[in-house]
Amino acid sequence: MLAIIGPSTSGETMQIKKLCEENQMILVSCAAADAIVNPLAKYVFKTPQKDSQAATWIYRTMKEKGISKIAILTGNDGFGASARNSSRNWPKPKASKLWRTRFMTNRPPT
Repeated sequence: MLAIIGPSTSGETMQIKKLCEENQMILVSCAAADAIVNPLAKYVFKTPQKDSQAATWIYRTMKEKGISKIAILTGNDGFGASARNSSRNWPKPKASKLWRTRFMTNRPPT
């Protein structure tokens, strides 16, 4: 086998990333999480834009439309985990006077 094309979700990709690196198997993921390519892996690639690039586009659009508040809701899957982890480094919108991020999950309260 030359390469694996897929998986299409971040969680599945993260499950096989280390295995592909260890076995020098090329992996071209169709998922978007930044963690797929950070840290840089010699045999692992992805096709969609990075989460942070999508966030930058969202913030730019918000500013153009005069929106200064946003709520970020994420799922409990690999893509949601990536959003929670990487959002701390996302560029904050200059139009916002107050920046507050809260994460909600579908887990029951403890």
